[in-house]
This record gives sequence, C-alpha cells and structure tokens, in this order.
Amino acid sequence: MKKYVEKENLSGIHFLGFRRDVLKFLQISNVVALLSYLEGLSKSIMEAIVNNISCVVTIKGLIKSNENGFVVK
Repeated sequence: MKKYVEKENLSGIHFLGFRRDVLKFLQISNVVALLSYLEGLSKSIMEAIVNNISCVVTIKGLIKSNENGFVVK
C-alpha cells in the first residue's frame, strides 16, 4: 500500500501501525470501514458499534445493512 500511495502521488494518507490510542481516533471518526474477505469477528467493528459509529464492511455478522452500517460487495 505504501508503494501504491507513493506511485500515485497521493497525499494525506498516513500508515500509523499498531496503536494503543484507538479510542482517540474513534472519537473523531464518522465511519469505520473494514473491507476484508478474511476477517472474522472484528474487534475494530465491535469498538465502532460501541461508540455509535456507522460501519462499512464486506463480511456479514455484526453489521446489519441500513441499521448500524452497510454491508457491501
């Protein structure tokens, strides 16, 4: 992804790595996206739900489309 961002000369993208201050980012977020086909029961989605943040995901489970987020292909 870093190579892609550099190749496409994209700006405003930061790779933050492992963080212990996730709540800080959730508090300033409007949407959480998890676009993975391999993710099981995601802690990040659970944290978003607890903080009333809409989610966009590719895997059904915790998210019900048009209720607490959106499930996309």
